[in-house]
Amino acid sequence: MSNAHPPLYQIIDWDVHFENAKSRTYDKCQYVVAPNKHGGSGWSNVMATEDGAAIWGIWCLLKDLCSRQRRPREGWITSDGKKNGRRLTVRELSNQFRRPSEEISRCLQILQSPEVAFIRIVDGQAEHLSQIPDGYHTDTAVSADYPEGVSAPDIESKKVTKKESSDLAEENGQKTDTGRIPDGYHTDTAVSVDDLIQHAEAKTLITDLALAVFDRKVRDADWSNPEKDRWLDDALPISRPDWFALDWLYRLPNDDDALKRTARCQSFEAFLQNLRREVDKGKTLRKQLGLNGAHSIEPDLGDGWTPQRKKAFVGKFGAEQQLPPKFSDLGASCRRQLDEAHEPA
Repeated sequence: MSNAHPPLYQIIDWDVHFENAKSRTYDKCQYVVAPNKHGGSGWSNVMATEDGAAIWGIWCLLKDLCSRQRRPREGWITSDGKKNGRRLTVRELSNQFRRPSEEISRCLQILQSPEVAFIRIVDGQAEHLSQIPDGYHTDTAVSADYPEGVSAPDIESKKVTKKESSDLAEENGQKTDTGRIPDGYHTDTAVSVDDLIQHAEAKTLITDLALAVFDRKVRDADWSNPEKDRWLDDALPISRPDWFALDWLYRLPNDDDALKRTARCQSFEAFLQNLRREVDKGKTLRKQLGLNGAHSIEPDLGDGWTPQRKKAFVGKFGAEQQLPPKFSDLGASCRRQLDEAHEPA
């Protein structure tokens, strides 16, 4: 079913992301100015869904549609590109894009979710369909909303084991595809989506590392800097094993023999700008030293405390001394002393 009064959608920050000095001079553009980076949290959360490619394709069509509007373009998904213009419904977008209404509805739901936030509803409520779109995942961070009177499917009652699924396929004369990548994994990395570090967590981890290594307190103003935000965006997502290699590299004592093989950035800005390259350095160095999988310091990616750090803290200050909530709450020199006191597990 559809609403009598369709919602008003707007692409967020259209002028910032999808215009440049030249495009703003054109009354009607014949091309789209769009970022070509991949790895941001919005893109990653879209592609983590089973139908991520379809959602991304429709998102590109929406950008095409808005780019053809007359200037000044503001990303309004309406017939004339104006805020007060006729609002385009799911059915009309389906007709224009030659795609099923279910796909359009699903895409709009995902794009407006907090985990993606590519578009927003300025007025009204999302149009709901009478059926749940194909490709819905209950285990993803973003999910479809259900219309009134329609309940979510009973997932627990429908779960089957891999063996049961294989047996059922064989009974039906079908060949089991054992090479299929499990849901929630990326085919290019075979890393679980849950094992990928995204923006919010990355900022916390980097803030802790910058304080420990560069004695640099990273503030909110640093992350509001478009250039720094872009550097971080270009490096994400980072898998947890990759982050461990980076964290390990930068917490090595300055006189460690391992650092004769490679050099580390000497400032926070250089570190952030070359974040992806520094991750690769850490991985390469650990491989050269034969440390793959041999984590002498297993990091706790929450509060920064590890069993080894806690042991070193007690040994230095005594068990009666209260442990600070976060490892980063300690002074830089104290953190360095505790890390240097680590013994191989």
